Order: sequence, then structure tokens, then C-alpha cells
Amino acid sequence: MLLGILVLEPICVGGARFFLDNAKKPEEQTSLNRLTMAFRDRNYMNIVLNLLWRDIMITLWSLLLVIPGIIKSYEYRMVPYLLAEYPEMRRKDVFQKSKEMMYGQKWKAFLLDWSFFFWDYLSILTFGLAGIFFVYPYEHAVNAELYLELKRQEYRNEYGSGSWNQ
Repeated sequence: MLLGILVLEPICVGGARFFLDNAKKPEEQTSLNRLTMAFRDRNYMNIVLNLLWRDIMITLWSLLLVIPGIIKSYEYRMVPYLLAEYPEMRRKDVFQKSKEMMYGQKWKAFLLDWSFFFWDYLSILTFGLAGIFFVYPYEHAVNAELYLELKRQEYRNEYGSGSWNQ
């Protein structure tokens, strides 16, 4: 569990950064060293604590009932992507922004996840090989695109037109 909190979760944020960079600049080749960005960043503890808090909150909501846990997991879905772009964000701001981005989008995100059902099944049939080399990278790339689209929608709702091209 400690390995997951201190190593795997920050790598998850690095993976989010990798796929965000790929989505923003498809003409450029993104380096795999993006996976370890959280370890090289001075905000490592902030990233770890935010992801730990997210996991605790989802677990507590799941203990209440399964459905609220699922809803909260969708509500906090954008936390790794927000931390990938803004590793210095405070916990309150990260969770509030994720809630705002996913407001009214949870059902669509759920349907998006269901669209991967047969891909996940293919991964099971190939003993995880299809997942490692094709399915999981594809899912993460789609989630990065989802994050960018939600970010664009939020910007349009707040400022009218344009985008957050940062």
C-alpha cells in the first residue's frame, strides 16, 4: 500500500502529464521521462497528499454505499490531470475544480468507460498483453482528451469563447 501511495500514484500523475503533452502537441514527440515528473518536482508531497486524500474520500464514500463511491470516483476523476498541469494546487482547489469540471458530465464519463468494455475483455483474453500495449494507453489518451475538452468547455462557459491553450 505504501508503494502505491508513494510511487505508483505519482507515476499516475506523470502518466497524465505524458498524455496531456501528447494531446496538446501531437506533432512533437513526448519524452517518457514525463512519467517521473512528480518525483523531480518540488511539489511531490502535495501530489502524494492530494491523491491519498482522493483515495480516502472515495473509500469512505464507498463504505457508505457502493453507488456514492462510484459517483465520487467520477467527481474526482480529473484530480490527477489537474495535478499534472498544476502540481502546486492546494487540495481544496484541486477537488473543487474537479467537481466543477465533472458537474453534469459524470453520466457521459460513465458511458465513455463502458465503451471500453470489449477492449478490457480483449485484455483479459490475452492475459493482459493487449491491455499493456494497446488498451490502457488508449484509455489514458482518451481520458486526457476528456480532461482537455472539459477544460475548454469550462473556459467557454466562463469567458464566452476561446480556449485555455497553455
